[in-house]
Amino acid sequence: MITLALGAGATRQLHTLYHAVLRRTGGFGLNETAATKALLSLLAARAGTILDGGANIGRYSWFMARYRDRETHIYGFEPNPDACRLARRNLAGLKNVTLLPVGLAETQRTGSLVVPQDAFGNPVSGLGFVASDPEAAGTGSAEPISLWPLDALIADGTVRIQPPVLLKLDIEGYEPAALAGMARLLDQHRPWMFFECDTAYLARAGYDWDAVYLPLRNRGYVIFAEIKGRFYAVEQPQSASVNYFALPLPSAEIPPAAGWTIDDLQDRLSVRPLNR
Repeated sequence: MITLALGAGATRQLHTLYHAVLRRTGGFGLNETAATKALLSLLAARAGTILDGGANIGRYSWFMARYRDRETHIYGFEPNPDACRLARRNLAGLKNVTLLPVGLAETQRTGSLVVPQDAFGNPVSGLGFVASDPEAAGTGSAEPISLWPLDALIADGTVRIQPPVLLKLDIEGYEPAALAGMARLLDQHRPWMFFECDTAYLARAGYDWDAVYLPLRNRGYVIFAEIKGRFYAVEQPQSASVNYFALPLPSAEIPPAAGWTIDDLQDRLSVRPLNR
């Protein structure tokens, strides 16, 4: 109705105003558990660089910016032009934040982004995904986007790394391709990771759980799922959650059957304190 009455740009302007109100009232937050937010904030506070893969409208960057050191640079990667534009407005005024209008992948190329629509025909940017065959991807608009390996963006100086690194990755099933394009980062800097791994989205993109799990496990990462405030090492996808942490622990130490608390994980992070 808004689009019909006021034009196509009115919905975008309304979203911008809505998010501005949320930021001012403290409602521009994350739909995560208290324990997950606590661990994410702890890692953000220790990070020297924060990478937000699949930044969408900037909620995670906004959250992590509240806890980082003010000199810690946040790089967001969002190929959806509308979402990236809104993220720029949501994050305007924050120091050391760079938003790049690209998606993360294994090679540099042009891809197709499919953005599903809701029941009223409005695009749902948070569910946009890279599709090899846009015509077979169901309802939603498709548009060309720029895909880049993260290693290439680091190599050419677009992204400057100051360790320790915190990487958030939520790209609707394309996580294996993004991991393949950041092998050098994983080997050299061993970032802390918070990532989505939805098996349905992985299958849609032609991948499975092992395409995410094995590259990390083989590098000495332990994958954690948070259940009722404790963090459990997992080897298989969990039905209760699609979000996971991956941490490179000393000698790939495995937590006990009872899981670990945030304090337990904090004691085991293999990194020296930042010198600021």
